[in-house]
Amino acid sequence: MLNTLGGITFDAYGTLVQLENPFELLREALKRRGYGVPLEVVREAFVQEMIYYRANHMEGKDTDSLYALRKRCASLLFDSLRERGYECDLRADERVTVLIESIRFRPFPEAAYVLSWCHSQGIKTAVISNWDCSLPAIIHGLYPGNNFQAILVSAIEGFDKSGPELFIRASEELDVPAQKILHVGDDPEHDVASPLKAGCKAVLIERDGGFAEGLSKEKIRSLTELPDIANRLFNIP
Repeated sequence: MLNTLGGITFDAYGTLVQLENPFELLREALKRRGYGVPLEVVREAFVQEMIYYRANHMEGKDTDSLYALRKRCASLLFDSLRERGYECDLRADERVTVLIESIRFRPFPEAAYVLSWCHSQGIKTAVISNWDCSLPAIIHGLYPGNNFQAILVSAIEGFDKSGPELFIRASEELDVPAQKILHVGDDPEHDVASPLKAGCKAVLIERDGGFAEGLSKEKIRSLTELPDIANRLFNIP
């Protein structure tokens, strides 16, 4: 197998990592501080924060810049609540604490099996994600004992998954030619088009089964399907 498939790279959010219900967690965090906010209002405000974070996550490249980014995200979140009629009089640092309490990650249950399969077959693994500098600690916390050869984070590396650069960097870090790497993720552009540009193969995961039209002919609903599709793509008997 090492002569064909040399490495598998994984997207983080939506592939290895999922959010617990952030809207309910935020509502509970506010309630503990004496502010009752309807769930729908919480949802609308939090979605605005998420949009802002995605657009600006590259700014969180180290501890100080990440905290500054979180302060801006928290400020936007509480401004959105105020605009909807719910003023929450909290200090800036307490607002950041509320935001952090509302963001809790957990692994997808089948991911550990697939990572174990990779390691048993001698396949190197890496994570490639559009994220801030906190991702390595999150991955190590959720997947203890799984020794990824690389965790490549856009905010740290200086470029995101909209182009092939992170995938080329992964090939270098793994010391595996791009054509011997399979990437799996849930975004048709970032997790299919970009790795293909780098020379990798790519698989799109869509857990709801509503497969979008796009470049990838290879699509799965669960990571449990990955070993079979990897064997087929790399002609492994």
